[in-house]
Amino acid sequence: MKKKGKNILNRKRGGGTPESATGSMGDAIVPKVSKVATAGVKGAENINQQGLNQLSKLQQVKLYKAGRDSIDESTLIWGIQALTVLSVLNFLLSRDFLKYQKSEALTYIGLSISLLAAFVLILVSIIKEFADKDFSSELVRVFAIVKAIISRNIMVWFIIPQLMFAVGLTLDNSKFYFIGNYPNIFKNWNNLNVLGLFAQVYLFLQSMAYSISGKPPNKWVVPIILLAGVLTIMSEVMLYIILYLKRVDG
Repeated sequence: MKKKGKNILNRKRGGGTPESATGSMGDAIVPKVSKVATAGVKGAENINQQGLNQLSKLQQVKLYKAGRDSIDESTLIWGIQALTVLSVLNFLLSRDFLKYQKSEALTYIGLSISLLAAFVLILVSIIKEFADKDFSSELVRVFAIVKAIISRNIMVWFIIPQLMFAVGLTLDNSKFYFIGNYPNIFKNWNNLNVLGLFAQVYLFLQSMAYSISGKPPNKWVVPIILLAGVLTIMSEVMLYIILYLKRVDG
């Protein structure tokens, strides 16, 4: 009877058993925990979305810079090729229409400037490439850059001596070239010399343009450059013999 009285008294006061009190508190805590978990998930999603947006912006910037550099390099290559063609046009026009002294030397100097400009462009691209790579020391980085410059410009080292020899030959004999009173055999070797050097420089520029644009270069470029180089060296030897060993006009 006492227990029943206590239970009735508790009910009248709004109380309940300990088990019912614990259950009501647990039911109140669960929604709060779920709300916190939901908020945490949404916050993480927002952070991830912000990170992805930042990453996409960085990628866009990198792609923009790469595209801009590619356009700039393509424009420079086009200008270098135009200078190469103008040098040969100068040789053709100065033979009959616009004769002036040292015109042949100016042709070879134009080809030399084209080749040197292409070499500088390759040098800058190599330095940019190795600037973003990690090395154990700066000395190792410099060694890698020098190795890349030597290995990637073998054709340049092959063409430059030929151009230097042609420039020196024409400057030293500019009066003889200007008068134009030379035999047909000299004219033939001289034409072959200009054609061979033009072919080498132009093909090298073409292969460089392909490599910058990401296209594989033609497999015949190097053999053709080597063949043109052999013909050029032969013509320069014959021109030297005619100019310095067989000339009788002083």
